[in-house]
Amino acid sequence: MLVYQKPNLLLLDEPTNHLDLESIEALIAALRSFDGTLIFVSHDRWFVSQLATRVVEIRPGEVTDYLGTYEDYVHASGDDHLDADTVLLKARREKRRKGREGKASDRGGDGTRSSALSPHDVTKEIKRLQRELEEITEAIEVHEARLDSIDASFCEDGFYERTPPDQVTLLEQERAETDDSLKADLQRWGEVESQLEVLSSLV
Repeated sequence: MLVYQKPNLLLLDEPTNHLDLESIEALIAALRSFDGTLIFVSHDRWFVSQLATRVVEIRPGEVTDYLGTYEDYVHASGDDHLDADTVLLKARREKRRKGREGKASDRGGDGTRSSALSPHDVTKEIKRLQRELEEITEAIEVHEARLDSIDASFCEDGFYERTPPDQVTLLEQERAETDDSLKADLQRWGEVESQLEVLSSLV
């Protein structure tokens, strides 16, 4: 792992994507022992809460630097951009709690269950994510079909000779935008799949 190769700077883009809980916990432990500078982008609220000591908020035409944890940022800005992942955060904590308790969890009565995620919340979130997954899948199919159509046009004999340059440019721009949308949907699809895996383990 890079963190053990002693670099001075680590840049991580969505490092928890497609990782299981044990791998995420191992990654956090390794990054906590890293002495250099760590810069990361993540939509994993738990991951961010465990590591961030400074938050840089980037908006169109504006960059704001907040010193402190993610919780400090939420308190200062009044915005919790990762709040949509709160249910997943609770689910991860609940899964780790169950793993630690093992068979002893059957005893109960010690108050540790007070913060547990309710079955209703889990089921509700699973259904929401399943609907989102269906919508993303449909969007992916639409994007792929459009890309195939544009590519087929580009490959037609005489296309560039009979098509005005401005229309060719528009098609090229549309293809680039559609490809970007497809990549974003594929990434989100993977994120939703990971979230469903976590929540399904609690049912």
